[in-house]
Amino acid sequence: MVTDTGVTLGADAGMGDTALAATDGAPFAPGQTLSLGDEQLTVTAVAEAVVTVERAVNGTEAAAHTTGASVGIYTYPAPVVEACLQLAMRLWRGDEQPPPGRKGLGREIETLLSPYRKLPV
Repeated sequence: MVTDTGVTLGADAGMGDTALAATDGAPFAPGQTLSLGDEQLTVTAVAEAVVTVERAVNGTEAAAHTTGASVGIYTYPAPVVEACLQLAMRLWRGDEQPPPGRKGLGREIETLLSPYRKLPV
């Protein structure tokens, strides 16, 4: 889900630009995924109203954007965030394999993600 921040670009951004001028930098923090047109970007740093980003993430393509383009922030459902945290904790501890006798992500994580799974066609 994309949340409208009320922030727009304060200057044109070319396809290769990684420092974007925003009308306000306050809503942004490193690690967030932004929505700018059809492109998704990851915030790597914020300095006042300049947002430094990694372009074209999550399979999107870099694009040029014009002054006044709306900047949104992706928000993820709490169960998805929790599943990611559990996976990160498992990897940090070195538990890369599921418990013996179990396949896949593990019962807890599969339960958290089950409402968001794509059904086979």
